[in-house]
Amino acid sequence: QTDVLKTIVYADIFDYPLTEDEIWRFFISDTRVSKQVIGQAIEKLKIIESKKGFYCLEKRKNIIDERINRKIYSKKKISITHKISSYISFIPTVSLIGISGGLAMENANMDDDIDLFIVTKNDAVWLTRLLALFVFEVFGVRRKRGETKVSNKICLNMIVSEMHLSLPKAGRNLYTAHEVVQMKPIFDRGNMYKKFITANRWVERFLPNATVGINGKEVETKKKQKISLLNVLEWFAKYLQLWYMSKHRTNQKIGDYMLAFYPFDYDKKILKKYQEKLKKYQKI
Repeated sequence: QTDVLKTIVYADIFDYPLTEDEIWRFFISDTRVSKQVIGQAIEKLKIIESKKGFYCLEKRKNIIDERINRKIYSKKKISITHKISSYISFIPTVSLIGISGGLAMENANMDDDIDLFIVTKNDAVWLTRLLALFVFEVFGVRRKRGETKVSNKICLNMIVSEMHLSLPKAGRNLYTAHEVVQMKPIFDRGNMYKKFITANRWVERFLPNATVGINGKEVETKKKQKISLLNVLEWFAKYLQLWYMSKHRTNQKIGDYMLAFYPFDYDKKILKKYQEKLKKYQKI
């Protein structure tokens, strides 16, 4: 029961009621359980309510209708993302394109932007980012620094090399585990999505049911090859973008194998809020 409560409390931070299947999939625990066990635990919890097949904390039924409305807004945004991604997929260094953030859960507001996650070929993160931003610019969907009206604009908030699919140990927590498993792949070259999930099996320490049925081979780390045209283009793209970013650096994580663009430590704020809310409901 406690773990079911944890799962519903975490989702409540995002005003996101869950179905019984979603409670099972995003079950916060250190061990896997069956859907039958989840159903039994739900029946015993007195501080949750249900409506239209969704479960939420007591006195929070209003978020059920909100979720239904957000799903409608999300469909349009997902359609836009599919269209733009169909062009990005022509970039030969792109191995995987995924929708991340709230939109991946179909939980976006009308005014929200679109977060994208991309996996690239080895030694091509900077070049791929530059080419993707060019595509966004051509179609008028690139989210620019300082913009206030960002509805349906695209933000490339994380891009990683296929040689380093596993997220850094320092950033592994419940929030990032959720981000990994809820990411919605919309373009996949060479079965890269399964390889990505396999490389991040650490998420099972937080969400043991979320990877059930997803199996792939680990990607081998390849040794550095001799300098090629791709290496030269990657070097040029890297230093061009670093020069541009030098005046605007905030809390980005930048390297040769991963680029993550976040304005602040969002995960810490979410996890703090989660712990505070969990304590409140555990006392009831």
